[in-house]
Amino acid sequence: MKILGLKIVPVLVAAVVVYALGAVIYGVLFGEQWMTWASTTKDDFVGYEWRMALSWIMPLALALGIGHRLKQKQVTEMKTALKVGVYIALFLILAGRLYAYVYGTEPWQLLALDSFHTLLICTSAAAVLTLMKISED
Repeated sequence: MKILGLKIVPVLVAAVVVYALGAVIYGVLFGEQWMTWASTTKDDFVGYEWRMALSWIMPLALALGIGHRLKQKQVTEMKTALKVGVYIALFLILAGRLYAYVYGTEPWQLLALDSFHTLLICTSAAAVLTLMKISED
């Protein structure tokens, strides 16, 4: 079964990996620091819990986008796949993310954590999709 010409199982596996990495980074390892740097508390999320039901969209969209690019470029080598992941992280996601830092008041630590997370998930998704041969029949 395919979606956008990509095998669905590798896309779903990559999305789960991306989701899990985010849960570990923002939930387990840096949860308290993230809340401090974001100037938020658990009470700020009361009434907004429903948004968690949307949380699957981001990793799925990321996996589909990276998979589509890997397919377009006919990437089969891991080194090239990781370069694609870095490219997407730096020149697309982090370039857009930088606006919130430059025109906002958030601390540099939050930008650094988000940047680390973005690089990690983009390269991880690219690696999983390449290992699982995303577009081969």
